[in-house]
Amino acid sequence: MKKYQIIFFSITLIVSMQTKPSSSSSSSSDNEHEAYMTQDQYGNHVLVDPEAAAFIAGVAELNKQIRIKHDVDCIKPHMRAQDVPLLMQEDRMEDIHLAAKAGDIPALTQALTAQGVTVNLPTNVLQYTPLHFASRFGHLDAVKFLLGRGATKTAQSKTGSTPLHLAARHYHDTVVEELATEASTTDAVDNNLNTALHGAAIGLDAVTIAKLCARNAQFLPNGNQQTPLDVARQSLTMTQQPGFNPAALPKSFDPAKSMQLLLAQSQKGAPACSSSSSSSSAPGGPVAKK
Repeated sequence: MKKYQIIFFSITLIVSMQTKPSSSSSSSSDNEHEAYMTQDQYGNHVLVDPEAAAFIAGVAELNKQIRIKHDVDCIKPHMRAQDVPLLMQEDRMEDIHLAAKAGDIPALTQALTAQGVTVNLPTNVLQYTPLHFASRFGHLDAVKFLLGRGATKTAQSKTGSTPLHLAARHYHDTVVEELATEASTTDAVDNNLNTALHGAAIGLDAVTIAKLCARNAQFLPNGNQQTPLDVARQSLTMTQQPGFNPAALPKSFDPAKSMQLLLAQSQKGAPACSSSSSSSSAPGGPVAKK
């Protein structure tokens, strides 16, 4: 009897998939997708049209490209001009890099057994090590695993970025805490003399800025003679431009607090930050949170 019930449900699902009428057109992308959805006997939505699957995959890829462009646009003003084209090139990644990017520790373990593979193996173009990838994508457990296997915290990419630079620039505050344990790491500079604090300032990421400050991050000018506070001001201006995509901002985006932290650091002229400054001391008065 159970066998016939399963066949019945299967036939019902197939019929419903074939006879489901298209929903009316709408400006909402969610409503547009409904034309390609149906429900199975358990109430789960099922994608039934290959064109819809391709459309959704295309949207995901477009969002990815928008994020990459945002990253490049934000970082570009603070890089050496000759290093910018490197961001547009694709690296040849080995299994260990793919595993680190995914935060897949079993795959990392397996990759390290391959002949010729080392924990600090760089890619061919940007020269990212596995620790760069794990840090860039915020995989704290993978970062700890790689450090335990001897990964070098201060390894530099072709643009001079360390794993800490990437973690700070992409708002991974827990990874920043794990990596910023000594001055040689916390205050390392890239090819344009940017520190991790410059990277956190690009995103006006108050949580990451505070954690770098707590680790005595130095307040230094980069190769453009911009301090982290200058970088934060420039980024704030960018966020106020028409057409800026707020989806690219970190969850801890907080202009007012970021400015307070960085201003306190600049006024002290010492390798320590304080979160106790009043918002009225920020340049131009309080800055409203976006």
